[in-house]
Amino acid sequence: MEIEKKLVDPKKQADDLLDSLRKGKSVYDMFSENFRKQYLIAGSTLEAWERKFKISIPSDLDPATCKAFDIKLMLLNQEASFYKATADAIVQALKKGSDTEFHNRFTALVETYKKESLKLPAQAQLEILIRTQLDDVETALTSANIASGFWQDILEHLAFCRKLLELGVMASGIQAKMDMRNNIT
Repeated sequence: MEIEKKLVDPKKQADDLLDSLRKGKSVYDMFSENFRKQYLIAGSTLEAWERKFKISIPSDLDPATCKAFDIKLMLLNQEASFYKATADAIVQALKKGSDTEFHNRFTALVETYKKESLKLPAQAQLEILIRTQLDDVETALTSANIASGFWQDILEHLAFCRKLLELGVMASGIQAKMDMRNNIT
């Protein structure tokens, strides 16, 4: 008996894939919007942090504006650095606590199997059982990593803004020199 080959309509297959992507995109859009407005990092939403750390460098940079932006960038960098250091410390503490708790529970589970003379499951199975019990700790560690990564991204954003400001200052200086030369001749 020969297996019948089903003919697949490429258009229908493409439409099905697109529908699947649209559903996933809808979930992503909802999650993304809720995440920005509801998820807290260091007590504030991502939306609030964006308002605080978003920098708009004007195109007409004069020395006073440059100085004001430089001070603002320095203060924001100082604040973000503190939050980053705090987030990193939390990650380290949670990681250590998670590892210790995992090893304690793993050892206790193995001992329970031995005391009851039960066949010990494979190590991978035991690890899955323990990880399931530690889901809250793992989720806390994930949240801590999200916060640490967020502050790293903020610091990189501030460094990029500083580079833009420096480039603007250099361009202004070059333009001022050119203007002075043109006025002298």
